[in-house]
Amino acid sequence: MGKSGNSQAIMDKLSLVADYLLVGVLWLLCSVPLVTTGAATSAMYRTVYQCMFQKEGYVLGTFFKAFRQSFFQSSLIWTGYLVLASSFLLNRQQLAGSYSLLSDAIQIVLGICLLVLLPLVVLVLAYIARFEDPLKIILRNCGLLALTHLGKMIQMLVLYTVVIVGIWLLPVFALVLLPVVVKKTVPICESLFGFCTIENAS
Repeated sequence: MGKSGNSQAIMDKLSLVADYLLVGVLWLLCSVPLVTTGAATSAMYRTVYQCMFQKEGYVLGTFFKAFRQSFFQSSLIWTGYLVLASSFLLNRQQLAGSYSLLSDAIQIVLGICLLVLLPLVVLVLAYIARFEDPLKIILRNCGLLALTHLGKMIQMLVLYTVVIVGIWLLPVFALVLLPVVVKKTVPICESLFGFCTIENAS
């Protein structure tokens, strides 16, 4: 009986690992056009939350349903972030040939802003995956949550910085690291979303 229980536990863990890897592959495939990365991220969040945390549904069905439902809003948010990132990279290339203390300072500030904005963007994408609200309300709620829970945002920022550095050093681990970082992100975001639920109920 003990061996049977241990075997089942091992099979459950292997199945969970396989599900996380599948989520990573789906995210990668759906992010091939960069503009759809936002929708893919919302779908990944919804899938990890629903299938791994709530133990409901199946990975493939949940992912593609969430991808369709969140496509417009998530793509809009992600495209805005991409525009900012592209502007930063273009400015960096233009200034590469000329050294200026002021231009270097501006580039550093812009780079920091992009990095600091990343947890907020992820929070918005996660919110879109979980709730059906107009974009204006989504941005307002996420902005308020970020401002009133800076500790959580810093926690997410540190997590994403470590993951970005890890993927940059070893790109082959991207499929593993991305689902894992979403697994770590879900409890943080859900604790924040609880405040929205309480506020809406009151």
